[in-house]
Amino acid sequence: IADVVGVWKLTGFYDAIGNLEPFNNSSLEICQLQSFITLESDGNATMTWYYLANEVSGPCLSETNAFQFNYINSTTLQFIVPSQCGNATITISSTALTWPSCNGGTGSYGSDYRLFEKQP
Repeated sequence: IADVVGVWKLTGFYDAIGNLEPFNNSSLEICQLQSFITLESDGNATMTWYYLANEVSGPCLSETNAFQFNYINSTTLQFIVPSQCGNATITISSTALTWPSCNGGTGSYGSDYRLFEKQP
């Protein structure tokens, strides 16, 4: 579990085949790319999400939510999060964490994902 403990910073949103999805504008990109996840050795975690007040403009705001995770093995975590899609299976390496996007309409995780990079 020591391999996953630390701060993971958002690097972008990707489609199912690994293409980086562009942000609507540079203000949104600058704001959202401040988002990060902190994983602790006791299975506790926080996600600090940055977003624009009016979705595409306005001040950059943040919200921090606590959750827990299960360490499955060196490449897989389970995030226990309050979500329409339920708990998320997370793919992880020594430097990258992949969190699939929740489709609220279907209540399931899709192939699109958010990519986070481990900070030194």
